[in-house]
Amino acid sequence: MSRPDDLREDIQRVRGDLAETVDALVAKTEVKRRVEEKAHDVKDRAVHKAHEIKDRAAEKAHEVKEKAQEVKQRADAKAHEVKDRVETKAHEVKNRGTHATEHKIDSWGGKADGRVEAVRHRADRPSGSHPLGQVTELVRRTPVQAGALGLLIGALIALITRRRAR
Repeated sequence: MSRPDDLREDIQRVRGDLAETVDALVAKTEVKRRVEEKAHDVKDRAVHKAHEIKDRAAEKAHEVKEKAQEVKQRADAKAHEVKDRVETKAHEVKNRGTHATEHKIDSWGGKADGRVEAVRHRADRPSGSHPLGQVTELVRRTPVQAGALGLLIGALIALITRRRAR
């Protein structure tokens, strides 16, 4: 063959090699771009989900705080009611005991007085000594920390629920 034909063949071969190289470069560029887009989408979804969880946790913390206040108010009202009833009954029992004969008092063996004292002791006990009373007192004293704890618990519940759903 002649020299021009050899040159044409070389040119065709180089063009083919060049086309393959360009195709390989385009394929690499496409993958990088797709990976970057996917990473960006995943990041956006994670940020959005984190905001949703944070908002839900804040709502739940507020609801829990309100419920705790309601429960405390009802418990306090009930405690006062029970204390008043116990004091009334204790007064009645004491009056009955005072008016009873010595024989009847002796036959009880002092049991009635012991029971009255036990009832009075329970009625005088502050509502804060009950575990729920302690929790409500803690929430009242440190609402920010209690809210943060509620958020943390809510986030943990969401994560656990999500993992179990998989």
